[in-house]
Amino acid sequence: MKKLFYSLFAITMAVFSFTSCEDVPEPYNIPEKPGTGEGSGSGTLLDPYDCIAAINYCKLLGADTESTENIYIKGKIVSIEEEYGTEFGNASFTISNDGSNSNTFKVWRALYLGNKKYTDGKTQIQVGDEVVVYGKVIYYYGNTAETSQGKAYLYSLNGVTEDAGGGEPNVPGEGEYINESFGSSFGSFTVKTVKGTAWIIDYSSAKATGYDNSSKISTPSDSYIVSNAIDLSKSTGAYITFSYILRYFTNNGDAKPGVKDEVLITDNYTGDPSTTKWTDISGKLTEGSDWSTWYTYSMDIPAEFISKSNVVIALHYTCEDNSATWEVKNLVVKEGKAEQGGTDEPGGGDEPGGEVGDGMTVSSLISGQVGDIALTENSYGSQNVSNESTWYSWKYDNVTYQGAKVCKANGNFTGCIQVQGNASDTAKQGFFFNKTAFANDIKTITLVVKGDAKYESPTEYGVYAGTEAHPVSSAITATTSTSKGETLNTYTMVYDFSGGSYKYFTVWNNKVGALYIENIVITLK
Repeated sequence: MKKLFYSLFAITMAVFSFTSCEDVPEPYNIPEKPGTGEGSGSGTLLDPYDCIAAINYCKLLGADTESTENIYIKGKIVSIEEEYGTEFGNASFTISNDGSNSNTFKVWRALYLGNKKYTDGKTQIQVGDEVVVYGKVIYYYGNTAETSQGKAYLYSLNGVTEDAGGGEPNVPGEGEYINESFGSSFGSFTVKTVKGTAWIIDYSSAKATGYDNSSKISTPSDSYIVSNAIDLSKSTGAYITFSYILRYFTNNGDAKPGVKDEVLITDNYTGDPSTTKWTDISGKLTEGSDWSTWYTYSMDIPAEFISKSNVVIALHYTCEDNSATWEVKNLVVKEGKAEQGGTDEPGGGDEPGGEVGDGMTVSSLISGQVGDIALTENSYGSQNVSNESTWYSWKYDNVTYQGAKVCKANGNFTGCIQVQGNASDTAKQGFFFNKTAFANDIKTITLVVKGDAKYESPTEYGVYAGTEAHPVSSAITATTSTSKGETLNTYTMVYDFSGGSYKYFTVWNNKVGALYIENIVITLK
């Protein structure tokens, strides 16, 4: 109710206030640690802010200015506004230093342990629990110190820093010790994060990166996914293999300082990966140039671990101010000998598909511009749906796209692709499509759509499939999930193309109202 009141207040003030862009102050610098007597801690993992220090940190940011850095905050839960649930996977609660109502800090819609959504059966938070929370913070309307919605997570709960498990593990087949797809969970692997951003399950793979796509900021990170112990006491030889994509590992051919992507093994796991003595079996990992080509890692388990009963395998990712992104799926440890012996070949055969990019955004459209037509802000310029020479063109992951009546959104929808819509006037029905065919047939297209929170459903529009560029007849329906916000709702809409053989699609806003798209992910068969 508090947030609704302030939102309504802000709308009311906007009606009477007309302030030019020049009047907006420059962003605040990162504040220093609060002085002596104003709380304790430095905001690091080893020395988290207490609630008083976190409140002062937010005040130094200024009203509604989000921190550029992630910080650690410790406290005891005073009250729970929204406990963890499976619909959105997050929770909202209030903490203080001693569990009292004095000097409270709001944890607002934070994800669960391991920076993951909450699932049934996990430990629920309770009043009095001791927690450490990690993420970005904001001084909401200059009134409430709190974590930024969707940009923080529960780092520890009563001293437990990770989930007891990563979900239901896959059942290994004959001759297999591990078989994890990472399609929806970490299975028999557990996330262990020393600092920064943890491994997550994203786009049906295990993903490690320090880069935040929304803020365009990299956070120094050090995170592992660690397997359950496997028994190789009766093995005569085994190997590990998985599919992966590795991007932005180098800069102009030079390795980025502090970036590591390692495959590790041990038979003496301490329970803490940072104190365990590991053997590095990474070999050579190949840096890719797109998000659709999966490479294959395959390496024999070293002889010294064969016949051991306590073997643990880990994938380890680190970065500093510059980040790489590592996606891994279909990890198998199996009896036998590796075919490639550590060399990497592009994925093929039963791995031809994958995501075409980690998500096409308005920034992708701008950076990939082809031709002289520019993408304008909150204006469609001279784009004419009947004149192809006026259409905006761009290239993304080696695929060329075209669109009419598309632009950069502003205001509440800043960061979105805006597409004009109208049910009756075809001249105002914006669209975009892939002009060149995808390498494989489309499996799914996922659109993350923003909509005004006062409406229960997103803007209506059409998505069409075809065998030639710019199809407009075969409509595909979506499965939609909703995440409600104070100002905007987020709708994740998944369109299933798997029923046919389609290498082309069109998004056509032939309904009422502008369409705002935050992210587009195309998955191929």
